[in-house]
Amino acid sequence: MHAAVILHGANGSAAEVWPIATGLRRFAPVFVPDLSGHGGRPVPSLLRFAGIAADVLAQLDARCLQRVFFVGYSLGGTLGLYLARHHPERVIGVASLAAKVAFDRATIDKWTYLIDPARLSRPGNPRQFELERIHFPQAWRDVALANRSMFLNLLEDPPLSGADLASISVPTLSLCGDADQIVTQAESTDLVRRLRGAGGFFAGQAHPLAAVPLAAVTQAIGNWIHAVEHGKVAAPATAGEEGDRAGAGAGGQ
Repeated sequence: MHAAVILHGANGSAAEVWPIATGLRRFAPVFVPDLSGHGGRPVPSLLRFAGIAADVLAQLDARCLQRVFFVGYSLGGTLGLYLARHHPERVIGVASLAAKVAFDRATIDKWTYLIDPARLSRPGNPRQFELERIHFPQAWRDVALANRSMFLNLLEDPPLSGADLASISVPTLSLCGDADQIVTQAESTDLVRRLRGAGGFFAGQAHPLAAVPLAAVTQAIGNWIHAVEHGKVAAPATAGEEGDRAGAGAGGQ
């Protein structure tokens, strides 16, 4: 049985997505890494998708995990898809929860505002204390600023283009809330279409994770993992295969 690797979101930590891992333990062995610069790990001078992905693969190598399922929350879902695109030999399938792949100016402006240490440290905002706890002994402000820099870079260098998404050759499952304030229903629907995988919605928001109906969501992800493991979910056809099928259908008329 292959492991399910749970990837947390930007400015988060492994501890924050343990509830997902708990729900998936009966379906697969789980591994929940802290991403580079998060969860108390040293903050790199430059936080970028390629470096975070390389660090995840190094953590898998250290545990002799060759091919895995990635289950990613928020930007962790985007990271799982990035790994599937650039390192398909390491990926059996990707289940994403509220993954964001469209990074326009409005999105980046909103994200840099949300992660601004000045906003997070306002009186009455409990998030600063949560961040102080999950990133100790690193300074949570340093983690936030590193993520802010990465967000600004996403505008000029998005991790996944439309062509990248269409090139992903492993099974995918994309889930999101139908009223999420970060990933719209239209965005999530478009992601499923581009990936040619499975997808669905639950009622309400997907951010923060506490808003997600985790029992139902982890059951759906676990059922999907089981189906992929037993060959009941096919990988998406490549562009060439789709063309071949279209040609065969035309010739048979």
